[in-house]
Amino acid sequence: MKTIITFLLMVALFLVCQSPSYSQKSQKKGQSSPANPFADQVKEHFKNWDKNNDGKINEAESNLTITNKSVSGDQAAAILGMHYLFIKSGNPKEFTKEEILNRGSWKPTGNSGEFKGSDLLGAFASYSDKLKNINRKLFIGEPSPIGMHQGMLGDCYLISTIGALAKISPNKIKEMVKEKSEGSYDVHFADKNFVTVNKLTDTEMIAGASTDGQGCWLRVMESAFGKRKAMNSGNKTKGTKVGSANKADYDFAVGHGGTQEEVINALTGHQPITLKLSKDLKQLVAIFGEAGKKITLASIYANKQVPPGFDTGHGYAILGYDKKTNKVKVWNPHGNEFNPIGPEGMKNGFIVKKGVMDVSVDDFAKVFDLVVYEKK
Repeated sequence: MKTIITFLLMVALFLVCQSPSYSQKSQKKGQSSPANPFADQVKEHFKNWDKNNDGKINEAESNLTITNKSVSGDQAAAILGMHYLFIKSGNPKEFTKEEILNRGSWKPTGNSGEFKGSDLLGAFASYSDKLKNINRKLFIGEPSPIGMHQGMLGDCYLISTIGALAKISPNKIKEMVKEKSEGSYDVHFADKNFVTVNKLTDTEMIAGASTDGQGCWLRVMESAFGKRKAMNSGNKTKGTKVGSANKADYDFAVGHGGTQEEVINALTGHQPITLKLSKDLKQLVAIFGEAGKKITLASIYANKQVPPGFDTGHGYAILGYDKKTNKVKVWNPHGNEFNPIGPEGMKNGFIVKKGVMDVSVDDFAKVFDLVVYEKK
């Protein structure tokens, strides 16, 4: 069968990746609803969050709170819960205290004494737990995609590419990110320019990507790329109405979407090549064979019908290829787990451990739409 893979030298898939969803399990608490520390934080701090005193919180006002060094603990988790609300709600982009409390509440399930928490409560609980495990050391061991997790920002295009680089050349990342004596960081990009990231607040630390025990290097790189992106665009984040641009704008610049191609160029200085997949696979196998030497990535169009366990409108990294099994090792930057109900395959999906799944080349070509790789 003849190889049919179209080269797209100028066309890149702009990815605005979905943040993870959260759920709060049902709890049985007699006849009264369970404790709600999220609501406690909203009641205590809403007045301080409402910078213009109009009785509502908008995205720009919560941005200002995120960069406030005095905000920590459950208040930090609560303000990030607000950002989760902004991301998931679409419109409106502002909420009164009563609207927030209603969305972040326990609701009776209909079973006697049983209550179910909203996904906003689930997000708050997740951020609160994450705060307890913050480690501000820059590097602990070697950077690796195994243990990396995309956070609440829609930047799979960035995290997937950094993960591929961490697999190929962890020392390259250590060379890029340098800690300064006062707690800030310089992140050096391939064009010889560098971005300084100030010491991150508790809220900033848990807002974005994380690693399992590898240090905070990924969160620093994420913030640095956002700053670079915001500076290059010459614009503040859309919707910033209160005060001037601040560090939170950088996160929202990186979280408003981008391309894997731009990240390859920023990290390596090399040009990316983008391929649109078709049915024949010889050249694709050759590209996969170089995945251990070159950054190799893949993406799926939005709203496509895919097997369970895959995310659409999402970027992935290729970590390797096994000639014997003709399977490619695909990594999801969410770093998620998935167990198919039934045999592995296109019907039920594939086993995913720490974001990694092994997929045959034939099945890969059915699921994915584009492959992007580094031209050295």
